[in-house]
Amino acid sequence: MRRKDILKNLSFCITGKTFEKTQAEMAEVVISYGGKVRQNVSPNTDYLIRGIQVAKNIKGGLSESEKRAIRYEVPVMKYEELLDEIKNDKGKRLRELAKMRRKSNI
Repeated sequence: MRRKDILKNLSFCITGKTFEKTQAEMAEVVISYGGKVRQNVSPNTDYLIRGIQVAKNIKGGLSESEKRAIRYEVPVMKYEELLDEIKNDKGKRLRELAKMRRKSNI
């Protein structure tokens, strides 16, 4: 599978940051593997990538993106988990889970 197809047809939203990467840098990685990055979580978002929350306006320990992910039943993962999926499984499991989720939401 070509690198740019690993996350093809998958949409992501990113909240927070990691010690090594900003949101913009994480978005670049997603895009480089063919994924799409959205500004907000919606029912059409496949995955929320959760980093360390640094915003001061977070209430209850959850960002607005995390609250929306719960509401829309969007799977949440750490950036490191995404990298593991790309490296070890070439995104196959991510695509399969997203496909199953889309079918159940029809």
